[in-house]
Amino acid sequence: MENIKYCNSNNYKNLKFFLTNNWKNISAILTNKKLFDWYYLNKKNKKYNFLILNLKKEIKSCLGIIINKNEFKNIFWLTFWLSPSKGIFGFKILVYLLKNFKNCIIASNGISLKTVPFYKLLGFKIVNLNHYYIINNNLRKFHLIKFKRIKFPFAKCRDKDRKGVRKEWSA
Repeated sequence: MENIKYCNSNNYKNLKFFLTNNWKNISAILTNKKLFDWYYLNKKNKKYNFLILNLKKEIKSCLGIIINKNEFKNIFWLTFWLSPSKGIFGFKILVYLLKNFKNCIIASNGISLKTVPFYKLLGFKIVNLNHYYIINNNLRKFHLIKFKRIKFPFAKCRDKDRKGVRKEWSA
């Protein structure tokens, strides 16, 4: 018999094993328990904000939820929707969430193209988002991004005021 429930803190090792064996890109969140706990552990009830679908005591599907609270409604950000087994386990876990949390806003970023038809079938609005980031120039070592620093050979400045923002550059 299959059942869907929140992951107990004592079941963390099974969840991590399931995620690391079935998620293509191992992220920092899976290798750092403190970070994982910060995102997902509900300290009041000692459960992770991960719905898991078990069949014969084995995880068949999971869905991570990051909860943001605002003055109107809770926002559930969906992460790590994973169902490597054949069947509709992943779909069942998403339907369970929609049935049991009707008064919440449910959203997700970075969904894969394979999941778009499921989200559309359930009435989600799908839009593309642009990605932006700002690099902290005060840091020398980065853990989440890799890039080469490039020095730009700027020529003489035409603007006589060298203290403010330089508007024109000559090559």
